[in-house]
Amino acid sequence: LTNANVKYKICVVMSNRGNDKTRDHCPPLSVDKSSQVECVFATDKLHCLRKILNGEADFGVFQAEEISYATQWNDYLSITNEIRLFENEKFDYNMVVLINEDAGIKNLNDLKGKRLCHPGFYKGEPGNGWSNLISQYFERIIVPQKCDPQLSLIENQLKSLSQFFDESCKPGQWDPDPDMDNILKAKYPNLCANCKNPSKCNINDQFWGRQGALQCLSDCFGDISWARLSDVRIHFKGDSTNACSKISFLCPDGTLQSMETPNPCIWVSRPWPAVITRNSTSLNIQRMINYVNTAKELKNATSWQWALNNLLLYYSEPISSNIIRSPKEYIFSAPGYIKAEEKGRLCKDRGYSMCIETITALKKCQALSDISISYGIQPKLNCILSPNCGKKIKDGEVDMMVLDADKIAFFKRNYGISKPILYATSLYHHLYRKMSAIMLTTNVAGDLQQLKGKKACFPSYDGYVWNSFLITLKLENIESFPNNNTIKNFFKESCAILSSNQNVIAECDFDDILPEDSNKNGMWIETQTLRCIIEGGGDVAFINTLHINQYIDILRSPLNLPNNFDVHNFSTVCNRKNRISVDCPLSWSYFGHILAKPNISSISKNEMTSLLINMDMTFGRRSKLNNNLLPPVFSMYGPFDDFADPMFPVK
Repeated sequence: LTNANVKYKICVVMSNRGNDKTRDHCPPLSVDKSSQVECVFATDKLHCLRKILNGEADFGVFQAEEISYATQWNDYLSITNEIRLFENEKFDYNMVVLINEDAGIKNLNDLKGKRLCHPGFYKGEPGNGWSNLISQYFERIIVPQKCDPQLSLIENQLKSLSQFFDESCKPGQWDPDPDMDNILKAKYPNLCANCKNPSKCNINDQFWGRQGALQCLSDCFGDISWARLSDVRIHFKGDSTNACSKISFLCPDGTLQSMETPNPCIWVSRPWPAVITRNSTSLNIQRMINYVNTAKELKNATSWQWALNNLLLYYSEPISSNIIRSPKEYIFSAPGYIKAEEKGRLCKDRGYSMCIETITALKKCQALSDISISYGIQPKLNCILSPNCGKKIKDGEVDMMVLDADKIAFFKRNYGISKPILYATSLYHHLYRKMSAIMLTTNVAGDLQQLKGKKACFPSYDGYVWNSFLITLKLENIESFPNNNTIKNFFKESCAILSSNQNVIAECDFDDILPEDSNKNGMWIETQTLRCIIEGGGDVAFINTLHINQYIDILRSPLNLPNNFDVHNFSTVCNRKNRISVDCPLSWSYFGHILAKPNISSISKNEMTSLLINMDMTFGRRSKLNNNLLPPVFSMYGPFDDFADPMFPVK
């Protein structure tokens, strides 16, 4: 038993997916005076890891890919306890190769020209235990991998596979870009030929997935199958014969083993989730978890021991241990896992550079790059820090950059920008950045023309809102040739929360009385813009009304706003004399643009697009569409270390 006077901090992530254990189990840790643990909250699992490294938290539970990511701090971190679903199983799962003996496979050299039944490509679902590293391990070991610079990494892999195996079935989405996916399937049809629906070859195919690959083998559509050992035991139920022939295990050394073998040969194993802590606290954390595992208080659902036990397990059990290992030692203990990571790095010199202008954004970009490698997402994203990304990309010194909508006009004037390869927006919420003219209902104008002579409040000079308003004046035939001086002439007075040109527009003069966390979600500027018409003497504020309730909540305490002061105190000024209390934006835009360097090849452009979409599907908001109950591994969009997203302007 550890010192009862010491409280260790477990890092947890709140979940929005209906399985938030923190809501139920963190309060008892704080309420119980005898508790040795309290919760520290983070935005995602990698944030937890950073909190452990800097001492803000003491320990947390991490999946295999996250532990692999943590090996870069191998000298500072320790693994104290595994979190197992089955106590007597050494690993989360083990991968095996099955063969139909009638196919004439006697060793590894006999695999060429045979038919493969593969579980297929999966959409990114971090935390579900199935990543590219493991799903594609067998083929990367057996099949000589091409590295044609004229082909994308994905196509190199598929071409290698297509030329090695005969008609096979590897269903699912091969490329995250749907158009490219269709092109590749038309180019390498033999990899879909033995699926139940070759023309579709998608995740709805009968032979897709873990059970599907085994069904493909037992239904005589293939000679080889890549499968989890636990699935094999269930599917064949100890019977090695089927309609085709006798089934055997194929070993990495080329030998065969019968299905009745109690401990068959394994190709690669995935480690269990485990507890990570700093070296300095590892022994005490391990002793505490060992104590909690067998504490009599576990029978009491109100005890801190019961609460901690439930935070540690996600349908799994912490295992008592007296061994402390480094993250690297832990990963090395799983057969084949390190080799899977090494084999997963195809064409190692292939990578794309993204220009980053701030240190915080660089840290986030590097975290995204590193965790993507742990999940087998390729090619590598190289993050380059520069104070002038516009010049870098114009000169072709970097491959891409993320451009905030507020900087588009400036970039067009100074660098010229080509059509973006992708847009940064929230596909999960179907949201865009909108610009609306907001006024207090008690002082609202009837239309845009009536704003003339008023005092206007802008978020920033020369940003998206500023230039959108100028364009709106032209579209509404209020001003034929709008420019920066138009703002001076149209409004009696105006100010901007941020202004890089005080001669054109002055900055609004406010005391900084907002809470420190008001910029956590990038809301500080627009909150101040709304404040301008509440207490700053302004008449109209140009903002995105999507978060107006949150702006009001941030301002409520500093401005002593009454509880009934809400969105109904404001009205939107619309064009063409349509004034309504609900939102009617004057313009909309994407939050940001992903720009590529000039004259980039179509192969590189497509590969960069696929890389970013793959990252988005795994770590972006679209990953919330899955039924994964685990907390997010990495938040591609959103705060980083408690600051507003420094990399992607998606709110």
